[in-house]
Amino acid sequence: MKIAVQAFLKVVPDFSLYFPSFTIALLAPYRFWYYARPFLTTVLEELEPKHRDLVELLSNWIEANYSPHYEEAGSKFEAGTVTAEIIDYFVRPGWVLVSHETRRTEDYRCEAWPYGKLVEWKVEDPAKPEEIILLASCMVDCWAYNFDAPSKSWSEH
Repeated sequence: MKIAVQAFLKVVPDFSLYFPSFTIALLAPYRFWYYARPFLTTVLEELEPKHRDLVELLSNWIEANYSPHYEEAGSKFEAGTVTAEIIDYFVRPGWVLVSHETRRTEDYRCEAWPYGKLVEWKVEDPAKPEEIILLASCMVDCWAYNFDAPSKSWSEH
């Protein structure tokens, strides 16, 4: 099965870009599969029959168990909503993140998938303890260019 999955992922477009240190020892809900699943039909044709059968077996099992989760992630993203549960599917290596937290807009290019997810519940008003706010955060390794106007030069940070 491992060899079949490796053969499958080898022909999924840009897979090594998005998962540079991919290992077969995986934890559910299989972020790699969410990315690779749109390519399944076309890529299966390129595999040897024995690998194709095993990848189809794996695909059927993952889809039977996690398809509702993937569909929820896709529909929330299309609606413009990203929650703590599904953030892992939407921030990818190579994507650009835009920050509006300071007085100026800052752009960052992602170098890795999100990690260190933290979800906290917070009560803003002690008089209304039933009103709870959910705060979710994660970390993403990024880089950006910084323009130094006086020297008219760019630097990476």
